[in-house]
Amino acid sequence: MARAATRSQRTPKASQSQPRPSQSQRRVDSDDEEMEDARSDDAMDVDGQEEGSGDADTKRKASALVRLALFTEHKRAALRREDINKKVMGSNSRSFQRVFEAAQAILRQTFGMELVELQSKAALEKERAGIDEEALEENRKATATKKKATVAGSKTYILRSTLDPLIVEHASQSQLEILDQEHTDRDEEDENETLPQAYGSILSWSTCDQLEPIGILYVILTLILVSGRVISDSELRSHLKRLHLSSDAGVNFDVKSTTPNNTQDLDQFLGILQRQGYIEQHTVGEVKKGKGGGGKRVRSQADNDSGIKYEWRWGVRAYSEVGEKGIAQFAAEFMVTREHEEDEDEDEGQGARNRNRNRRGPNPHEQVEKMLGAIEKAAGSELVELK
Repeated sequence: MARAATRSQRTPKASQSQPRPSQSQRRVDSDDEEMEDARSDDAMDVDGQEEGSGDADTKRKASALVRLALFTEHKRAALRREDINKKVMGSNSRSFQRVFEAAQAILRQTFGMELVELQSKAALEKERAGIDEEALEENRKATATKKKATVAGSKTYILRSTLDPLIVEHASQSQLEILDQEHTDRDEEDENETLPQAYGSILSWSTCDQLEPIGILYVILTLILVSGRVISDSELRSHLKRLHLSSDAGVNFDVKSTTPNNTQDLDQFLGILQRQGYIEQHTVGEVKKGKGGGGKRVRSQADNDSGIKYEWRWGVRAYSEVGEKGIAQFAAEFMVTREHEEDEDEDEGQGARNRNRNRRGPNPHEQVEKMLGAIEKAAGSELVELK
């Protein structure tokens, strides 16, 4: 029987230059399909030279880990170390760190992303409470407690962008050449086909993240932050209602969403954000036993007759994905930009004198810094960086 083709024969173009992202996704998929067959072949590099079996195994597992991380991120779920060991590492979990670092290199070079370990909830609660670790350790020694110190890591991971914010800013701006090409491509498509809106930017806002849910999420995180990092359920819903987001209002997801329905009401949406780790719901006061007293699902206070009150805080994913400074920057720039747009609209009907006066007004960068200071003051303490 003829011997199966080697890996280098199956992929004769492996030595070409770095592929575009769309091609990279297909390459990750093909690597996953080859994993089982490749185990029975001799490991060969792109030049036909035999390489160490350990290196070949690391590359295969790193590709599998990249594919698993991308798939998990598409669902906005956290990737658990347990799932990595089960679906990627197999019986050889001792090489986890080597495989993990190889996967990180692929993610950073090809996708502009990296895996980041989330904080444990225990570590987050300790940080919120401002517990002094030295005092805690002395107390343990005095009481002969053998309980281990809180571990900061949770052994769960999410994907986070490694792109410089300046690159993202420029890639988000409309460019006439790209817009013209998009309109040309649309004219060649089937007229009966529903096409996404053209923006003329490198980053396509029509095919990226769920814009409406992400926008509402950032508003919710901002409201929590400026309320001293905790907000009551009734206060949050009152703010959202002023933005036309009442309890029965629909939050729309596009067809690429993994949610069961494309439209979720506010309670369902808050539940999704809670499961994804962006926000946390806590009970306030005494919890009554019996029917309706568990508080395990998101409920508005309007339909809650158990006497339980709820409050909302940031979840571990929010601290690692956007961070307090990121949300504060988002809110400050939005407020300053909106103010300048309103001033420009007023100036259009009031002549050059007002326009010249406004040009001598506060610098937008200074206004953003001033707004950031106000947000930090409302939060109650210094804003923290990404975790």
